[in-house]
Amino acid sequence: MDKYLKPEIGKYRLSSLTSVKLNSFIAELCNKYNFKKAYYNNILKVLKNCFRIATDVYGFIRYNPALTLKFPKIEDSNDFQKHLYNKNEINMILERFKDDDAFTCAFITSCFTGIRTGEVCSLTWEDIDFKNRVINVKHTVYDKPDDGKGRWYIGTTKTKQGTRQINMSITLYNALINYKKKQQYLKKVFGSEYYTYHFEDVLNKYGKVMEQRIVQNKGNILQIKKADMVFTRPNGKFVGRNILNYPFKIIHKELGIKNCRFYDLRGSYATINLRNGTEIRDVADILGHKYIETTENFYISSTDENKKNVSDVFDRIMSSDVIENIIRYEVE
Repeated sequence: MDKYLKPEIGKYRLSSLTSVKLNSFIAELCNKYNFKKAYYNNILKVLKNCFRIATDVYGFIRYNPALTLKFPKIEDSNDFQKHLYNKNEINMILERFKDDDAFTCAFITSCFTGIRTGEVCSLTWEDIDFKNRVINVKHTVYDKPDDGKGRWYIGTTKTKQGTRQINMSITLYNALINYKKKQQYLKKVFGSEYYTYHFEDVLNKYGKVMEQRIVQNKGNILQIKKADMVFTRPNGKFVGRNILNYPFKIIHKELGIKNCRFYDLRGSYATINLRNGTEIRDVADILGHKYIETTENFYISSTDENKKNVSDVFDRIMSSDVIENIIRYEVE
């Protein structure tokens, strides 16, 4: 909205915007940038939704000029193909990064739950219920240009269904509890030099909370909205999604696993479970999806016991000696 739509079409009156002008804007956008199809489609989706609301909800204009908008044919040669991780690749990656506790634990967390990249990086220790062996997925993390106070923000999940509980398998439970113990040890080692954070409300001009920023608590002052982030550098520094960037450069170039992303752990989780007899409705619920195929919605039901079985099935398939050694997170 702020980067592409407002600067170019925000200067016009709604009544003066025609299909011709909007089509010209779309064509110029495609000529100016070299984005992937999915990114262009997201821009178009926002644009169409804005005009739909202006027409149908508020009645600012009688005719919706964005109804027939579509992008010109775009060759998307650099699109990533979805990668299905196998057990050998996962073990290879974890073995290579066995000294990077935050990355391996984040990798295992997504691998054994299928939660999104932003959801993994937004986890706080309050979200991890060790007593009931449950992860509460309630938010996601995203970044904005740094204004000196921090660039990472915490927001709601992608969809309403994205707010959910996921049962931890025994492997993931052990990984997280051992990782937490090592993190607590590192806090003592670094002492006052250990980074701490809190959530700061960001208000609009009317005083309404629009979002929350993750801000470093430089004076280690007790804050009401403490941000006890799970995946940080050894010294506690929170770098959001950036904690995943460097390892994947190595994975692509050194390990030779091409065109794979952290996000592909999500699809791999679903595929492996489905291929091994787990009900698709249960997998959809765990992934935070509202809709599946119509037939599947009518004939497949989901129970809490079935959803627990999803985690157990995946754990039996994917557990290995490499993972068991990694998740001890022993102090050297």
